[in-house]
This record gives sequence, C-alpha cells and structure tokens, in this order.
Amino acid sequence: MTRMKGKINLEDAARKTMVLDVNSRYFGLETLVLMENAGRGVAEEISRRYGDRKKIGIVCGLGNNGGDGFVAARHLMSKNDLTLFLLGHPEDIYTEEARRNWQVLENTNLKKIHITDSTELSQYDFGRFDILVDAILGTGTIGEPRGLYQGAILKINEARSRKVCIDIPTGYGSKVSVQSDLTLSFHFPKCDRAEVLSSGVPLDLESRIGPGDVEILR
Repeated sequence: MTRMKGKINLEDAARKTMVLDVNSRYFGLETLVLMENAGRGVAEEISRRYGDRKKIGIVCGLGNNGGDGFVAARHLMSKNDLTLFLLGHPEDIYTEEARRNWQVLENTNLKKIHITDSTELSQYDFGRFDILVDAILGTGTIGEPRGLYQGAILKINEARSRKVCIDIPTGYGSKVSVQSDLTLSFHFPKCDRAEVLSSGVPLDLESRIGPGDVEILR
C-alpha cells in the first residue's frame, strides 16, 4: 500500500477509473471480483489499523461505492459491533454487483437501517461509533451532494468517530464533503492524501488498450 500526495483532478480520476473498469471486464476480470477484492481490502486495512471489537457504522449509497461497503461490512461484522445504513431503498440499488452483495447481507443478522429522507437522520446517534465508513458516492458523481446525501455527510462530520472513506470522500472537491481521517483508493489515488490499495488488477493489464479507451474518446 502506498500513500500519495499532491493535487489530483477528480474528473481525470473518474475518467481513468471508468476506462480501467471497462477494460478489466473486457480482459475477463469481472466487476463482482473487483468489488469483492476492494471491500475485503478496506476491511483488512480497518482491522490492521484499529483492531477488532469496535463499534462501526458503514454508510452506503446505492451504487458500486455502496457495494464496496456491503462487502466490507460482511468481512468486518463477525469481529465488530457493526451497523449498516443504506441511504435509500434496497430495490433502488442500481448495479447488479451491488445488488448481489446486498442480497448476501439480507441473509445475515447484520443490523441494517434504511434511511430514505434526511429528516430521518436525527433518529440515529452517529457519535456512538468508533469508526464511520463512508461508502456513499464514488468517482462517478462529481459536484456538491444534495438532499439525503448532503444530510448524511453533515451527520458523519458532526461525529468524533474516525472517518474512513472508500475510494474518495463523498462530496470531495465541493463545499460539502466528508472530513476523512483515512481515504482508501483502489488502483491509483483518486484524491489528495489517499492510501492506495490493490483490487487485483495486474499492472500490465492497466497498460493495455481496450474498449474503455475507445469509449472515453467519445
């Protein structure tokens, strides 16, 4: 794992991520495998840094960033007191890979809370957690989050918990973003001061030209 410093352009990071994801599928490395590797890597890094028997809250969105959070929750739940907050309805999870990982959690006793409106956030004490994991929005969303997502960011920032962000802090680059203590990016740094984890994509595959490179030219 490496730590990267210096100013990073989020739009460039988003384009590079899209190219790599499309090319990985083309060369046989499915998104479901990448999601499993990413979520497990986050869980292992949290355990390595902070130990077990922690109170952990994982706040998840409805896309693949949330899917990474679902996987991390599965790997962390046996040795920690873990609660997963889903921002939205499960039926609105919009990628197949994230839905499949949510379905696994549906068959467990993990405490899962659905929050569908920002007014519901006041019911929950985020300050009780030792660690809060931000798995809300990844590089695919740029700009200032609104509504429920903005409310969740403010709620996370109010807590004194350690804040771990998956890939990027939600809202990064805008006026409303998660105040990260640790950001774990995959493949390459997506934001300033990110720690970089591998999700299993070989370096020589990253250098190959594929349909993702053609798509980005459009």
